[in-house]
Amino acid sequence: MILRVIRDMSVKCNKIILQSPWIPVVEDNINSLIEALKKKNIEVLIICGNDDEDCLPQCKTFEAKAIEKGLDINALYIEGLGHDYPGSFNEIVLDFVNKDN
Repeated sequence: MILRVIRDMSVKCNKIILQSPWIPVVEDNINSLIEALKKKNIEVLIICGNDDEDCLPQCKTFEAKAIEKGLDINALYIEGLGHDYPGSFNEIVLDFVNKDN
C-alpha cells in the first residue's frame, strides 16, 4: 500500500495520485498517513467514480480528514464512473503533474 510506504519509508516525491484507491487503512491509520503526507509536503489527487461502491466512502473520509488537517489535497469524483479509469485519465494526470511547474 503506497500510503504506508510513504509514511514508513524515506520516500521522496512531491505529488501522488490515488486512482480509485482501496484504502481500508483509513479507519485505523488516517491521522498518521495524513501527517506523513503533510510532513513530506506531498500534494494528493484522488480520482474516484461516483458509482464506485467500494472506494468512494473511503475516499470521501480520507478527503474530509485531509482537509481538516490542512493537507494539500484535490479530489475528482467522476459522475457515472464505477471502479474504473475515467476516459480523460491522461489529461487529468498531466494537468496535475504539470500544475505549479
